[in-house]
Amino acid sequence: MGQSVQFSAIAGTIPAPGCDSRGESAKTESAGDVSSMNKRDLKKFEKLLLEERERLTGSIKNIEDASRYESGRDNSGDLSSYAESGTDNFELETALNIASGESNWLSEVTEALGRVQSGTFGVCEGCEKEIPRKRLEVFPSAKFCIGCQQEVEKQNAY
Repeated sequence: MGQSVQFSAIAGTIPAPGCDSRGESAKTESAGDVSSMNKRDLKKFEKLLLEERERLTGSIKNIEDASRYESGRDNSGDLSSYAESGTDNFELETALNIASGESNWLSEVTEALGRVQSGTFGVCEGCEKEIPRKRLEVFPSAKFCIGCQQEVEKQNAY
């Protein structure tokens, strides 16, 4: 049975895309039965997610190592070293912002791996319908179908 998705107190309860005015899903299956993904497909997506997790972990580690190296350098001395210090600080801040974004992305990937393990991978958390395979191929850590994701983004814009 489908459910309405609460996107904001202002908008009230908005039926998720693909649901009727009562929030009932066009499909009658439960969330556990919606996914038509076979074990081979799940393994493929799990492999993609594991590779992405490895890449992100390595990238974050490289940024952390470079940040430690940069922060440990001695920039005392002449006036030009103060200018270099400002540039270094800017680069360090930029690197840390990138690491923060990649850390958030790593959390999304880790959550998606949990959904693979629990059997809910590929099921929209908003309307409980199957997330299109093409979306998962491009964005394997997707939690929402495109319609529900658009609603979430609209609400986050306010």
